[in-house]
Amino acid sequence: QEEHLTDFQYVWRKLSNIINECNPSNYEDYNNLLGRLSELAPWLNGEKASSKRIFFAGKSEKSIYSKLLNKIDPDVKEIIIGGAFFDSKMEFIKKVITNFNTKNVIIPIDVNTVSLPPIAKDITGVSFVDASHLAKYSKRYLHAKFIYIREDKSNSRFISGSANPSKPAWLNSDDQANTECVCMIENEAANTAIKQLGIDELIRSKKISKVDWDTINKNWDNNLPTEHEDSFKIYPRK
Repeated sequence: QEEHLTDFQYVWRKLSNIINECNPSNYEDYNNLLGRLSELAPWLNGEKASSKRIFFAGKSEKSIYSKLLNKIDPDVKEIIIGGAFFDSKMEFIKKVITNFNTKNVIIPIDVNTVSLPPIAKDITGVSFVDASHLAKYSKRYLHAKFIYIREDKSNSRFISGSANPSKPAWLNSDDQANTECVCMIENEAANTAIKQLGIDELIRSKKISKVDWDTINKNWDNNLPTEHEDSFKIYPRK
């Protein structure tokens, strides 16, 4: 479809710009790969139109959050936020609570591996639920990063990509920002996505208990690594 072609071309152009802004000597292999892909798929070098669904953050870019904020009505029914790593002051989550008129913010977490500061427990308007059961048959951790926003029965947004629910990923801009990319789908496609990924079931998980919070705080105090190589993912249902 033409809209998907625009998405691919936009992502291709952004990736090329990111690599070109880096030290060439450190990214020679990437430049060679981009050149080869350009030869194999010349259609990637097409139109200059911007995608309406793909959002980047990084050098010379506004924050992802600022780009998305004016596209979503502040009066929403429900927000579900998933991720493994949160900033130490929970600034991103607090910003979401401030900007959106809802008391129904749900955050499913993997109790045993999440990097979540102790102050999270005292944030008003957020319900943390246990998603640890997803790792029942795995020693990996919950890696999926997403935000689902339901405005009403007809309007909703599902946003997913590289960005963890943290200030560096979502709120910082220019040289202070992480290089991130997320994709947003809307309405029926968004609702279908959360059902296929099982996210609709996560919101019915049990709330985090006192024992769970003890585990979370211990992990934070022990400086749980901020990156893991063996992550488990949410897979679409067959």
